[in-house]
Amino acid sequence: GKSLSYASQSVWTLEITAPAGSKTDTATLTLNVSNVTSAPVFDTSSSGITASVNENVTPGSTIGLTVDADPASGDSATIASFDITASVDNGGTDSLGTFAIDPSSGVVTLAKALDYETDTSHTITVTATTTDGQTATQDYTISVNNIAEGPSIANQVVTKDENIAALTTIASFNDASGGDTDADGDAITYSITSGNTGTTFAIDSSTGVVKLASGKSLSYASQSVWTLEITATAGSKTDTATLTLNVS
Repeated sequence: GKSLSYASQSVWTLEITAPAGSKTDTATLTLNVSNVTSAPVFDTSSSGITASVNENVTPGSTIGLTVDADPASGDSATIASFDITASVDNGGTDSLGTFAIDPSSGVVTLAKALDYETDTSHTITVTATTTDGQTATQDYTISVNNIAEGPSIANQVVTKDENIAALTTIASFNDASGGDTDADGDAITYSITSGNTGTTFAIDSSTGVVKLASGKSLSYASQSVWTLEITATAGSKTDTATLTLNVS
């Protein structure tokens, strides 16, 4: 029921005594325990080799993947650390640094923001290292789940002279992704949803360009500040922004 462990005790020194009547003799037995080294073995029975994470998960969050490994049978070493030593996205581009792993517990976390429209999956290579320097690697594929992303428009403050002509452009609203489609590529519809007294302003529903409406004019004396609510809609998702127009 006993076993030797190089890690616990690599040398045993035993004193052997041989008695014969009143006579005895002693000798020393020195046992050197050899280190049996072998690569660690990953246990994927509970973790599996795949995981999935929503694209809107906050960096620093866990992703439901905990890596586990053990020294090979007969090796008295322990697992010293886990490291992510390689990572590529679904296009084969290096994505090292997107995920992190706790070197002791093997818990994998998100390190950088994800975007399904850019990368739909990442394959990370985890290296397990034992206390006697042996290593092994295991690949894990992490799928990125697409989350519906609505439009994103920002507040604007502009100043215009009261004598500008009708149809003069006041402002232009674009989605934060850089155009008139949201981050998912869905077309955006723009509208003025409040503040447009007397239908003084018009907005192009496709481009978000706000103009002084046909046949309308501004008057500093009558109203020196206009506050319009602009709504951007893409499917069931909406965002609003405030356009503040200072009339000079």
